[in-house]
Amino acid sequence: PSSIGLLNDYIDSKLNDFYIGHPSSVVSDAAPSKIILLGSLPLQQLVKNYENADVGDTITASQFISLVDDLVDASDQFLIERLQVSSDYIPMVLPELLLTRRILRLTNAAEIGFSNSGVVDGLVNQASTELG
Repeated sequence: PSSIGLLNDYIDSKLNDFYIGHPSSVVSDAAPSKIILLGSLPLQQLVKNYENADVGDTITASQFISLVDDLVDASDQFLIERLQVSSDYIPMVLPELLLTRRILRLTNAAEIGFSNSGVVDGLVNQASTELG
């Protein structure tokens, strides 16, 4: 079995722990939303280097899904040399991309916001909401 399939199964099993009675494979018809990733500087840098542009604080869901589709089979060397991913972060790239893609689908999010904050802070969330 492929590592991608195993990771997706593992992610779904863990998400199902939070949605007892509601399988994580079922997406509700909720209105589009935005997710904010806290402490996400490595992922934000990867996205920035992939897009070869300053992504700012957000990226659309479709841009992120295209990125995931392109990078799931990328070599460690490509990630390190072309996208300037730290070698310490390499083992986390694929799981983080797959988990974020799954959360996008579950929440019907249209955008991903990035925050360098490592803690959930009401002021950070309020400021992020006010800025859009």
